[in-house]
Amino acid sequence: MKKIVLVIAVVAVLTSAAWLGKSRLTGTPPSVSAAVATAEKAGRSGEAPSTRPVAPAAGSFQQNVTQQEVPFKKPGSKYTFHRAFEVGCRVFNNVGYAGGTAYFDCGSEDAIIAVDIASGQEKWRFKPGEFVTDPVFREGLVFAVGEHNIYAIDPATGKRAWQADAHFNHDSMSPPQPAVQDRRAYIMGVTDCQLHVLDARTGQPRWDYSYCDARALPAAQTSTSSSRLWIETAGLAAPVVAGDKVYLTTSVYDGPNKRAFQRIHAIDIVTHHEVWSHDFDQMMLLAPVIDGGRLFVVDMAAAFNYALSDSKPATHGSSAAVCLDAATGKELWSFRVSEALSDFAASNGVLVLSSTYDLPSSSSSNPMSGGRVYGLDAATGNRLWSFDTTGEVKSSVFIAGGGAIFESWTANKQLYSNHIYARDLKTGGHRWELRQEDAQCQMPDLKLVEVGTLWLLSQDDQKSGFWRVQ
Repeated sequence: MKKIVLVIAVVAVLTSAAWLGKSRLTGTPPSVSAAVATAEKAGRSGEAPSTRPVAPAAGSFQQNVTQQEVPFKKPGSKYTFHRAFEVGCRVFNNVGYAGGTAYFDCGSEDAIIAVDIASGQEKWRFKPGEFVTDPVFREGLVFAVGEHNIYAIDPATGKRAWQADAHFNHDSMSPPQPAVQDRRAYIMGVTDCQLHVLDARTGQPRWDYSYCDARALPAAQTSTSSSRLWIETAGLAAPVVAGDKVYLTTSVYDGPNKRAFQRIHAIDIVTHHEVWSHDFDQMMLLAPVIDGGRLFVVDMAAAFNYALSDSKPATHGSSAAVCLDAATGKELWSFRVSEALSDFAASNGVLVLSSTYDLPSSSSSNPMSGGRVYGLDAATGNRLWSFDTTGEVKSSVFIAGGGAIFESWTANKQLYSNHIYARDLKTGGHRWELRQEDAQCQMPDLKLVEVGTLWLLSQDDQKSGFWRVQ
């Protein structure tokens, strides 16, 4: 039996025979800073810290952000859906993109597939012998995570460039994605409490960092009582790199004080020392986003609990977005809503958040949800705009140039309505909107915004279709 990947970015999982269903979403990275110059000294004992300066970067890699606009059409113009290509497997998670090639996981066949999006022709299929997912193109290679290993794949041939132990052991989840930037791959080891830093081109080890707080452990090392334990483990988030720091998210249980919380560590990648750490009480964090020297995190607990609930109670709870100074860890502002925040992206001085909330007519026996998207001033946390969608937001939020793009859906008596919106990033004003009203099947899922084009995915258990919107 294939392992099931637990996707924390929460969206409703629905399928329809005509369109072929639904999946998770990504986009394309903005440009990143110049490469880090470090003195090489390979070996498991660690490379020597560099004495050469590293310039701080403005932001981290975001798969759902691109600087290229999606062109406007005049009001009343028709948009058409073109079936670009089809593959004979079910796509589970993220779609990566680079240079006219899409990379995606063929989950039903334990493979990563590369497809030329212009011709729809499959270029290669990588099958490592275990479930593999989350392909992303970085540093001239395609990186993917398996059940036990991290793989680097040659994008020209589909051959394995190298593989490394993911230091992970879980029956129902895949390891966190590695962070890859400036010729380094950062792997969050779960089983050994180590951050492993490898040469991104060769897979050779460069240095390690122990992220567990050993100073807090002496009493726990000999105690079997949970009230005496202090335990720090890897969180659900992948490591994130921006400029001269790597940011790690951990989960901490403080037995003596009966306190559970999450902690973000900022590690200097030149000296290999911790610069700061910040604790978040009663929050569940995914990977932070860094943009403009600010670090953004969002509490995903309400959305996570809602997704795992069989009864789908008509209570999503509340959640918050928090902004820290990425250099010092000082909290700059927080933004709390009585809704379940579900996704976020930051670019050009704006943080975009999507949320799910309960409609007034909801009940535990017949829950109905609405969606809302916020644009916040990244410097102050002040609300620039908000927009209520028709139904629940089912896609990630994408930023394409000066626009925020997202998809929503609703159902009424087995008829589906879908909307894809483009709003002005700074003001929230209307740019354009695609609609499908009262149809017998859902519109395909917005999966990728790239080269000024929307790419949508439809699927069933045996095949997946990719659609281009023009």
